[in-house]
Amino acid sequence: MSIAVIYRRVSTGDQELSLEVQERKLAAYAVLHNFTVGGEFSDEAVSGGKPFNERQGGAAVLGYIQQCKSTARPVQHLIVSKIDRLARNAADLLSVVDQLQNEGVTIHFTDMGGDSFSTGGPLGRLFITMIGAFAEFELSIIRERTATAMAHKRSLGEFTGGTAPFGFDVADGKLKPNHAEQAIILQMADRKKGGATYNAIARWLNDNSIPTKKGLVGRWQTGNVKGVLESKLR
Repeated sequence: MSIAVIYRRVSTGDQELSLEVQERKLAAYAVLHNFTVGGEFSDEAVSGGKPFNERQGGAAVLGYIQQCKSTARPVQHLIVSKIDRLARNAADLLSVVDQLQNEGVTIHFTDMGGDSFSTGGPLGRLFITMIGAFAEFELSIIRERTATAMAHKRSLGEFTGGTAPFGFDVADGKLKPNHAEQAIILQMADRKKGGATYNAIARWLNDNSIPTKKGLVGRWQTGNVKGVLESKLR
């Protein structure tokens, strides 16, 4: 029997492609093709945009293949549900394919619109190159839409996560002016108009024990001051 490993990945919010669903389908594929599953690896809540070898599960797959290389049971197949489970970046995808092919490992994708295919042969290589380019394009569109949505929320004064900027607090999911901090911003702005440098303003804040947004005293730096004074929210 040929030895195969299974790799599964889900990103945050995946519903139809849970680890359990992928496991059942990949295991069934292995049985159908008379493969012996030597190892199962997964990455949970990991984006497909992260390089395969930088994921915990992805790195474990590559390590396991190397570990078995000189044994009587070398890995010959990697089974994945879809191309975007492996990578959403065309360059990363082709890099992984090349690396595994050099190790004598064929990659099998089990769910390609109701069909399956592998990287064995020139047609498989051509097809994966084309699909990888489309996967990368899809990821860039998702990122662009996300950035646009976040910018729109910020323009409406909605909080988009992280620490609220100096001068504001979060209430009901929106940024609300913190009047005490707004008064400090006005003093900072007056000093800047008077010719003070960002570094000088930072020293003034620290000398007067004015805390940062995180409540830290004596921790103002040039970049913090610049960020506050140049913020569009101000």
